[in-house]
Amino acid sequence: MATPSPKYSGLSGSGLRLPIFLATSLTLFGGIGFRVIEGWGWIDSFYMVFITLSTVGFSEVHPLSSAGQLWTLVLIIGGVGTIGYLVARLFEVLMEGSLNGLRRYRQMRKYIESVEGHTIICGFGRVGRQVVSDFLKAQKSIVVVDAADTSEDLAALDVPHVIGSAQDESVLIEAGIERAAGLVSAVDSDTVNVFITLTARQLNPDLRIIARASNNDTAKKLKLVGAERVVSPYIASGRRMAHLALRPQAVDFFDVLSDPVRELQVEMHEIEIGADSQLAGRTLRDVDLRRTTGTIAVALRNGGEIEVNPDPDARMEVGCRLVAMGTAEQCSKLEALNQAPTTR
Repeated sequence: MATPSPKYSGLSGSGLRLPIFLATSLTLFGGIGFRVIEGWGWIDSFYMVFITLSTVGFSEVHPLSSAGQLWTLVLIIGGVGTIGYLVARLFEVLMEGSLNGLRRYRQMRKYIESVEGHTIICGFGRVGRQVVSDFLKAQKSIVVVDAADTSEDLAALDVPHVIGSAQDESVLIEAGIERAAGLVSAVDSDTVNVFITLTARQLNPDLRIIARASNNDTAKKLKLVGAERVVSPYIASGRRMAHLALRPQAVDFFDVLSDPVRELQVEMHEIEIGADSQLAGRTLRDVDLRRTTGTIAVALRNGGEIEVNPDPDARMEVGCRLVAMGTAEQCSKLEALNQAPTTR
């Protein structure tokens, strides 16, 4: 998803190249001219050029000969036009940069006010940046909320954002929480994550909330105030290190599948079977996901029960969730199959 965002960068180098080149050339040739015509040193020659082009009204460095006076007239005629052109272009580029920044900011605000079903990512620190990166790769709609002034970094990524504390109801409302489908609270502070989760759950009871926690005590509190899933970066990294030590080959296998350099990019994808879905009421054998979409059924979750490597005769009832593995293109086919209305 490419969405507009504000950029307040100023000058466009391409718009100033010609006037800068002309001014530099005029200065260079002017200094050489005074040195050749009058026989002055380099410092005196270029000093004469600068006071002539700047029209400051200082007297000549040395008395000028007739040829020197003619050369000065040439510099004045050429210099006034060149410097005027440079100043005009500089003003134009500055105004253009400001207007473009204002236009992009308005476009971003308009997008945030109209977007629906997006995910709000709170915190643009080390964890939040990775979450944003993965959402951008998946081309999912997001709005970032960060208390620090990270607007330049977010603008460089072309990400819609709101600068402010996600604990503040008005900030979350500005980010479109009432129309959002999910929220990821990835702030460094456990206390702040608890308040964000509590506030977000009050504003949108149907919101899917995933929060970051540093320890198990905070994880319990986050679930009590409304978080559906809680992730601890420290526990997750510890488990991964243990898996690398105990089952290195299995970890390497999944790393290869998700390695963007190898262009395999296999991902786990989850869908909810809707009442109008072609998959509703059918078995995995009937659908034959491997043939129709290219995905592989990994698990089937019905309520609190999860069936890993489900039986081909397992039936996909309305409301259950299917976890499948495949490339982004294959998962898109699975989504399309699930959303297509039944013909029965």
